[in-house]
Amino acid sequence: MIMIDKKIAAPLLDNLIETASGTLEASDDATKKYIMVLIDKIKTLAICGDDERRDLWLWTERGTIEDFGDFNEYLEWGDVENHEEFCDLWRCYYPDELKWYILTFVSYKDVHYIYFDGKLIFQITDEPQQSYSIDNSALAIWLTIAVDKVIEMLRNDAYNQYVADNLSFNKRLGKIKRTEYWSIHPELRQDYFNALDPNKIQEFIDYVSNQPKEKPATRIPQMTARFFFDCCK
Repeated sequence: MIMIDKKIAAPLLDNLIETASGTLEASDDATKKYIMVLIDKIKTLAICGDDERRDLWLWTERGTIEDFGDFNEYLEWGDVENHEEFCDLWRCYYPDELKWYILTFVSYKDVHYIYFDGKLIFQITDEPQQSYSIDNSALAIWLTIAVDKVIEMLRNDAYNQYVADNLSFNKRLGKIKRTEYWSIHPELRQDYFNALDPNKIQEFIDYVSNQPKEKPATRIPQMTARFFFDCCK
């Protein structure tokens, strides 16, 4: 099994994420140094969206139960009543051997943003900004090493297959066309249209079909809250 960095287990990584997400603007020299190295590595990847967006799956081991916490402390706090409950709590938070995270980078108006596990952990500007100086270099270093190793896997055509084979099922989110969904569950199509007034459906069809082809309407001239929610419906 390919590992990125087994020295940082998921519970510690999650703690680093929480700390960084409360700081945002990187101002200490150590963190800024590694963030800039990280950004340089990320920019070697293909853009996949607006504002120079790049997405990348990263992962780490969940670690041992000792990485999760101290049983006696959980017992003292009243979170668990025995060691079996402590083990169950650990498996509840970290059910899989690997924990997966999505790393997202965007750049807008000379400000670079790095999101990790859905949280904004770093932002850095070309011009220095006033902010609290907190050393988040441990997370920046881990990300730099992780991205570097993933880039190596990409060069060897190993990354996409590894993600396909190992990504947790609860992370496999996507979109499906409504027509395709209804082909799988045709009964839901009828339920959907039963909730709509047939006159409203015909009114919508008329709006679309009666538009002049050479100059179709692209904007609604006025809007009210009622009309907006009717459109949503």
